[in-house]
Amino acid sequence: MQKRRRRMLALICAGVLAVAGVFSGLHFSCTFPIVLEDAEHGTLYCTKSRARLFSSAVVCLYPEQGFTIERVTVNGEDQTERLQRNRLTLRLIHGEILVCAAFKKSDGQTAFDAVFVAKKNGSAGYAEPFSEACI
Repeated sequence: MQKRRRRMLALICAGVLAVAGVFSGLHFSCTFPIVLEDAEHGTLYCTKSRARLFSSAVVCLYPEQGFTIERVTVNGEDQTERLQRNRLTLRLIHGEILVCAAFKKSDGQTAFDAVFVAKKNGSAGYAEPFSEACI
């Protein structure tokens, strides 16, 4: 009876290791393209041109002067609400990605970002606005 349990446990362990090996092999061998469609009045940039299975990538959107982002789609689905500071994080990539963006003429008002930094001594001060750089 004891031998049978050990044999069964060994078979289960071997099965788990085999499945783990297959998934790690898939992770390192499978890569998927990230395609950025050319947009009028703006530029798209991605941190990767290909992504491994279940990895992440960041797409940055740069509107031309006088334009703002109207809409961003990933594989046909609107992702505009997920934008944070003109960046979109793609998570758990498991297939080809197609990112499209539309830019519209801005209404003329420019939004400024101000950051106040609390210092260790308890005082606060003004910091320069965030850079538009993606990385």
